[in-house]
Amino acid sequence: MSTATLSPAAKAAAKPKPLSKAAANALWEKMHDHFADGQGVLEEIIVHQAWKPIGYNTFSEAWDARMSDVTLAVELRAVVVYQMFAEGADEDEVSATVKGVGLAQAVELNKQRKNGVPASHARSRKRNSRVVYRKAVVHVEVGDLETLKRWRVIAEQWDTTVEDVMLEQARLWFESEE
Repeated sequence: MSTATLSPAAKAAAKPKPLSKAAANALWEKMHDHFADGQGVLEEIIVHQAWKPIGYNTFSEAWDARMSDVTLAVELRAVVVYQMFAEGADEDEVSATVKGVGLAQAVELNKQRKNGVPASHARSRKRNSRVVYRKAVVHVEVGDLETLKRWRVIAEQWDTTVEDVMLEQARLWFESEE
C-alpha cells in the first residue's frame, strides 16, 4: 500500500484492522454520495485498503467499478491519480478511469509525483498567464482502453495523434455535406 498520497494524520494511524465487507461497502457508498468529507473518506479507503474486502484486487479496479461516473473535485484528483500510479496504472488508464482527468492532466500529475510533489500540493491543471481563446470541444468515446492505445500507436507511426485524425475526418465529412 502506498502512503505517498495520505495526510500526516492518516499516515500516523496505527496499523488499521481489516474491514468487513459491509464496512468497506459503506465507505465506498459514503465516498460516492457525500463529498463533504471527501478527502477524509478517500484517505480512509486507501489506509484500510477498502477494495479488498469487496473483491477488488486494486484501488484502481474499485474506482473504475464504483466511482468512474463521479467528477471529482479538483482538490481530490491528485490523491486518486497518485494511488493509481502507485499501483502501476499508466496515464491512459488514469485518464480513461478518472472522470475529469484528461491525458494531459494525468501526464502532468505523474511528472509531479515522480518529482516528489505530494498529492496535497500537486496541481492537475497548469496555470496559464496568457489569455487563451476558447475552443469548441467534442468528446468521442472510442470503446475500450486497448482500442485507444492501439490507435495511439498507429497515429504515432504516421507522426500524428488520434485527436488530429478524428478532427480531420470530422472536418472532411462535414465539408462534403455542405
